[in-house]
Amino acid sequence: MDFLRKELRRKFLEDSVAVMLEALRPTSRRQYESCWKIFKIFLSSAQKPLSQDTGYRSFLTWLSNTGNRAPATITAHIAALADPLWFGAGIQLEERALSLLIRGIRANTTPGPRTTTRWSLHKVLASVETMTQEQGETRNLCPPSFSSPWLQALGPHS
Repeated sequence: MDFLRKELRRKFLEDSVAVMLEALRPTSRRQYESCWKIFKIFLSSAQKPLSQDTGYRSFLTWLSNTGNRAPATITAHIAALADPLWFGAGIQLEERALSLLIRGIRANTTPGPRTTTRWSLHKVLASVETMTQEQGETRNLCPPSFSSPWLQALGPHS
């Protein structure tokens, strides 16, 4: 936030800067601070000097490769980088380049394991049948007029 505040003060009056920064939500402030902290780490670990044009794209690629971060995190960092880079260095983030970069990150990011419960129709019907037997009811849950041919084909569970 300090960097953004300093760069805005160079171009706007103090009152205007206060109004601009006051409008930011706490989540936006945290995104700015988090992004710039990581951006400084990237700049200190860069092997060679970066040009203004490719620096932020290199950062976003580095960000996705070093921590296997989700595309949503990369998008949040893009949003947090946009204003400070524009006001501080005159760098405008190109939408097409960013969309291609995010598409590449999504393609290379492996999804996590599925946490859904696997079930089958037979297990569900067996469970329902067990519940009705425990309650002392052995009636058919689905009247014959409502049961479909594929349920009838399953046998006694329909």
